[in-house]
Amino acid sequence: MREQLYLWKVTLIDQKTVDVIAETLPMALRSVLQEVIKVERKEAREKEEPPPVLDKLEPESATIGARSFALRVLGKEFRGGATIFWNERPVPTYYVSPTELQVQVNMETVREEHLAEIYVRDTNGYISEVLPFTFMKPAPGGDADS
Repeated sequence: MREQLYLWKVTLIDQKTVDVIAETLPMALRSVLQEVIKVERKEAREKEEPPPVLDKLEPESATIGARSFALRVLGKEFRGGATIFWNERPVPTYYVSPTELQVQVNMETVREEHLAEIYVRDTNGYISEVLPFTFMKPAPGGDADS
């Protein structure tokens, strides 16, 4: 069976129109997004200001009921003014070095298990990869701070 391809016209935020040939609209949008990311990264390299890169979070999870703590966001290419985003929301960010940012996690506000998505946006608007942070229930009979 032969696949049917369509020509999709996608208008970007800067009002630039891109023509994409794909089977479905989601496939077309994925293709456009991949190209936009490539262009952004290329422009960042040309400016000698690469986008931030996330390597890991320390810790990677917390137990509900534990004490509040500073989450270490580790990676590279962090510059002053970079902001940590927590589930799409900017949070007060402490710049430590080009390889570390921190955010204070107030555990008094966490009531249920969930997964938070963490990423960094720098002052040029470049966005890092997303890393997950998990809030877990204490083990049965366990202590949240143990």
